[in-house]
Amino acid sequence: MKMGLNQNTRTIFCDIDGTIFKQEKFNVVVGHTPKASILAMISAYLNFIPNRIYIRHGIMYETSKGFKRYILKTIEKFTSFFSTKTLCVSKSVLDFSLQNKLSSKQKTILINNGTCNGI
Repeated sequence: MKMGLNQNTRTIFCDIDGTIFKQEKFNVVVGHTPKASILAMISAYLNFIPNRIYIRHGIMYETSKGFKRYILKTIEKFTSFFSTKTLCVSKSVLDFSLQNKLSSKQKTILINNGTCNGI
Protein backbone atom coordinates (compact mmCIF):
# COMPACT_ATOMS: atom_id res chain seq x y z
CA MET A 1 0.00 0.00 0.00
CA LYS A 2 1.42 3.32 -1.08
CA MET A 3 1.13 6.21 1.34
CA GLY A 4 0.43 9.67 -0.03
CA LEU A 5 1.60 13.03 1.24
CA ASN A 6 -1.40 13.42 3.58
CA GLN A 7 -0.78 10.03 5.22
CA ASN A 8 2.95 10.74 5.54
CA THR A 9 2.21 14.06 7.21
CA ARG A 10 -0.19 12.36 9.62
CA THR A 11 2.48 9.74 10.37
CA ILE A 12 4.92 12.46 11.43
CA PHE A 13 2.48 14.55 13.43
CA CYS A 14 0.02 11.94 14.75
CA ASP A 15 2.13 11.52 17.86
CA ILE A 16 3.24 15.12 18.28
CA ASP A 17 2.17 14.95 21.92
CA GLY A 18 4.54 12.00 22.33
CA THR A 19 1.98 9.58 23.75
CA ILE A 20 3.52 6.44 22.25
CA PHE A 21 7.07 7.63 22.88
CA LYS A 22 6.25 8.51 26.50
CA GLN A 23 4.36 5.26 27.15
CA GLU A 24 7.15 3.10 25.78
CA LYS A 25 9.99 5.37 27.00
CA PHE A 26 12.08 4.90 23.87
CA ASN A 27 15.60 6.24 23.97
CA VAL A 28 16.61 5.00 20.49
CA VAL A 29 14.90 5.17 17.11
CA VAL A 30 16.53 3.50 14.08
CA GLY A 31 15.61 4.08 10.44
CA HIS A 32 16.73 2.07 7.40
CA THR A 33 14.86 2.84 4.21
CA PRO A 34 14.90 6.45 2.97
CA LYS A 35 11.15 7.10 3.27
CA ALA A 36 10.69 5.37 6.61
CA SER A 37 13.88 6.96 7.92
CA ILE A 38 12.85 10.55 7.27
CA LEU A 39 9.47 9.93 8.90
CA ALA A 40 11.09 8.21 11.89
CA MET A 41 13.85 10.81 12.33
CA ILE A 42 11.45 13.77 12.21
CA SER A 43 8.99 12.13 14.61
CA ALA A 44 11.76 11.14 17.02
CA TYR A 45 13.31 14.61 16.83
CA LEU A 46 9.97 16.29 17.59
CA ASN A 47 9.54 13.95 20.58
CA PHE A 48 13.04 14.55 21.97
CA ILE A 49 14.28 10.98 21.53
CA PRO A 50 17.99 11.30 22.42
CA ASN A 51 19.37 8.67 20.01
CA ARG A 52 18.19 8.79 16.40
CA ILE A 53 20.13 6.47 14.10
CA TYR A 54 19.84 6.49 10.31
CA ILE A 55 21.44 3.57 8.48
CA ARG A 56 22.37 4.70 4.98
CA HIS A 57 22.37 1.63 2.74
CA GLY A 58 23.04 3.55 -0.44
CA ILE A 59 22.44 6.82 -2.23
CA MET A 60 18.96 6.96 -3.79
CA TYR A 61 19.54 10.00 -5.96
CA GLU A 62 22.77 8.80 -7.59
CA THR A 63 21.04 7.72 -10.80
CA SER A 64 18.28 10.35 -10.79
CA LYS A 65 18.24 13.60 -12.75
CA GLY A 66 16.67 17.02 -12.56
CA PHE A 67 14.06 17.93 -9.97
CA LYS A 68 13.71 14.33 -8.75
CA ARG A 69 17.45 14.24 -7.97
CA TYR A 70 17.16 17.52 -6.06
CA ILE A 71 14.22 16.22 -3.98
CA LEU A 72 15.93 12.90 -3.18
CA LYS A 73 19.19 14.64 -2.22
CA THR A 74 17.27 17.05 0.01
CA ILE A 75 15.52 14.11 1.72
CA GLU A 76 18.93 12.51 2.41
CA LYS A 77 20.21 15.76 3.93
CA PHE A 78 17.12 16.25 6.10
CA THR A 79 17.21 12.65 7.30
CA SER A 80 20.83 13.06 8.36
CA PHE A 81 20.11 16.44 9.94
CA PHE A 82 17.40 14.98 12.20
CA SER A 83 19.48 11.91 13.10
CA THR A 84 22.11 11.90 15.83
CA LYS A 85 24.22 9.30 13.99
CA THR A 86 24.32 8.24 10.35
CA LEU A 87 25.75 4.77 9.83
CA CYS A 88 27.05 3.99 6.35
CA VAL A 89 27.16 0.37 5.20
CA SER A 90 30.24 0.72 3.00
CA LYS A 91 33.34 2.87 2.61
CA SER A 92 32.10 4.10 -0.76
CA VAL A 93 28.76 5.23 0.75
CA LEU A 94 30.64 6.95 3.58
CA ASP A 95 33.00 8.73 1.16
CA PHE A 96 30.14 9.77 -1.12
CA SER A 97 28.12 11.04 1.85
CA LEU A 98 30.97 13.20 3.11
CA GLN A 99 32.01 14.48 -0.34
CA ASN A 100 28.42 15.52 -1.09
CA LYS A 101 27.87 16.95 2.41
CA LEU A 102 24.86 14.74 3.10
CA SER A 103 25.79 14.68 6.79
CA SER A 104 28.50 16.02 9.03
CA LYS A 105 31.73 14.09 9.51
CA GLN A 106 31.21 14.11 13.29
CA LYS A 107 28.05 12.04 13.13
CA THR A 108 28.70 9.90 10.05
CA ILE A 109 30.42 6.59 10.69
CA LEU A 110 31.18 3.33 8.89
CA ILE A 111 29.71 0.09 10.22
CA ASN A 112 32.78 -2.01 11.10
CA ASN A 113 34.25 -3.20 7.79
CA GLY A 114 31.33 -1.97 5.78
CA THR A 115 28.36 -4.29 6.17
CA CYS A 116 25.15 -4.40 8.14
CA ASN A 117 24.58 -8.11 7.41
CA GLY A 118 24.71 -10.23 10.51
CA ILE A 119 24.49 -7.41 13.02
